[in-house]
Amino acid sequence: MGEKVSLTERYGEAIRKEYAHWNDLNVNGGSDPFYEDGVNMELTWNHILYYRMKCEEELDPEQYPEEYYLEIPPEVDRHYMAKAAEIPGRAAEALSIMEADPDYKYLRRVVGQLGDQERKQTCIGAVLGYVSGTRLAIQDGNLVEMRRKIKVATYLEVFRDCRRKCEEILKEPEVKTYPDGYQLTIFDVMNMT
Repeated sequence: MGEKVSLTERYGEAIRKEYAHWNDLNVNGGSDPFYEDGVNMELTWNHILYYRMKCEEELDPEQYPEEYYLEIPPEVDRHYMAKAAEIPGRAAEALSIMEADPDYKYLRRVVGQLGDQERKQTCIGAVLGYVSGTRLAIQDGNLVEMRRKIKVATYLEVFRDCRRKCEEILKEPEVKTYPDGYQLTIFDVMNMT
């Protein structure tokens, strides 16, 4: 009997968590980088049905948790996105911030100065691609991709790190200076001092 009570509590908690997750996805949306909120809501909907089925398989009807009797959420179109009307504006704002970033501007200036191996080493192509990818996502109306780009602080940090790598590669060799009137020797000219 004690085990069945624990199953009742466990399934009740699981169903409650899935309902909370479904509601949060419905109102606030998720952060899945590849799928619309509707896909994740469908997955959560299936979890609710699964736990209800487990109650039916493993418990007597009088032991079902109260969560079992909650109304099952409606099925949602797989392409549903919460706050869909807000996402393009926020993505456009993120794009403006990225394009104005001094580190991004630096990377655009120096990309041509790097060889193939240096480009691979710094990942500069992928880093610059964040901006063009955001622009393309806005142009195509790709809400999932736009939503990924909204967290602009992450991209600014990546720009900064890439810039440090590029500066290290492109740093100017130290130029030796001599006081006025100093007579250069052959060793100075050949940079052997």
